[in-house]
Amino acid sequence: MQHRKARKIALMLGMAVGFFNFVSIFSEVMSADAPKPKIMFITTGGTIAHRENPDGSNSRIELPEVITNIRARYPQPDVVAFFESIKPSFKEVTLVGSSSLRLQDFLHIAWETQKALDQDFDAAIVTHGTTTSEDTCYFLNLLVNSKKPIVLTNSQRQHLSVGNEGDRNLMDAIMVATHRDSNGKGALLVEGAKIVACREVLKNSDRPGAFLAQNLGVLGWLAGGTFALDQREAVRYYREPARKHTFKSELSIKDIVNPDGTFKPLPRVEVLPSYYDAKPDVVDALVNLGVQGFVIHGLAPSGSIFRDQAPRLTELAKQGMPIVQTTRNAASYDAPVRARPPFIGGDDLPSHKARILLQLAMKKTEQLKGSARREQIQQLFDTH
Repeated sequence: MQHRKARKIALMLGMAVGFFNFVSIFSEVMSADAPKPKIMFITTGGTIAHRENPDGSNSRIELPEVITNIRARYPQPDVVAFFESIKPSFKEVTLVGSSSLRLQDFLHIAWETQKALDQDFDAAIVTHGTTTSEDTCYFLNLLVNSKKPIVLTNSQRQHLSVGNEGDRNLMDAIMVATHRDSNGKGALLVEGAKIVACREVLKNSDRPGAFLAQNLGVLGWLAGGTFALDQREAVRYYREPARKHTFKSELSIKDIVNPDGTFKPLPRVEVLPSYYDAKPDVVDALVNLGVQGFVIHGLAPSGSIFRDQAPRLTELAKQGMPIVQTTRNAASYDAPVRARPPFIGGDDLPSHKARILLQLAMKKTEQLKGSARREQIQQLFDTH
């Protein structure tokens, strides 16, 4: 009996020493005598900053309170050390549901991100509602000119609710933002232990893990299961974006912002669906309302335009109106849409992302006319 008791005590002591060494190694990995990474958290509301209260009601909260709650609920040494390994700052841009964001909000988010990365911040993390995460993500990817990590994260379930994944998404976003291999990858969306390029990411449901990368696959993964303490093991990349982004992008938020901090207006672009019996009078009605460009949500698989619409749209395109063709099954189709002049091919972009790029491309090429402008916009679609 005494022999068994001695073995049990020795085993417990060994486990305690091992755990102490594990936490010590973690502290060394995260610090390594280097200064703590400075992260700017740009907050925009959304479910990740939405709390379920004990009485069943819910309310919006600020991100510092979210982090405080995580630390209180999970006081393990590794979690404490994790949050103490960074120097966070917070900039609230808005606190509305992401379905209510307007163009000025998207530009504001991009501008605050650019300003932070132009200063001495090492990375920027944007917390966001899920509904338009992919829109903000694409704006960041096109407009923020920096090699530093830009990470957007979100949550499908409210903070403090059963099964809330937002807390882990936030910690994963920090892991990605502070990882050395995240530099130069462009804007990234981190959700469900996935790292997805902002150009490709699409939301496909209201469940956790709903953000996918079309047919192209994710860029990388975070360690599954338990919380990974060693960054070398926590973040794994397997591919890189091939299209121009962030520091390689030919577009810039700096070209859109005015000296007083307001933003220059972008051309009005509308998405026009093509379907059987679609009438050209709808096109004329939109033109009369001031529409300056169209993205055609075209027929599968090539983005073709219904025959009754085609003559009027062709006429407008020949007159110099930028008109981009996309396909209504862009999220599942693996071949690009190639358009013949006078139209512009939207490549593999879905219509709502093609609209973002077309607005920005039209602003950049506003001094060009005719075929020169169309060719320049096509080049931007082919490379971004």
